[in-house]
Amino acid sequence: MEQIHTEDAFHAQILQTKPTVAVFKAAWCQDCHYMITIGKANPRL
Repeated sequence: MEQIHTEDAFHAQILQTKPTVAVFKAAWCQDCHYMITIGKANPRL
């Protein structure tokens, strides 16, 4: 898994033709401590 550190790098990654899985961790937020999101790199997903 490749770590993304900037917003520009994130947008470049999700614009690729392959599906992208992003893991977002927010230890400061009780409701969203660990959320998994799927980038919409492929509109057919």
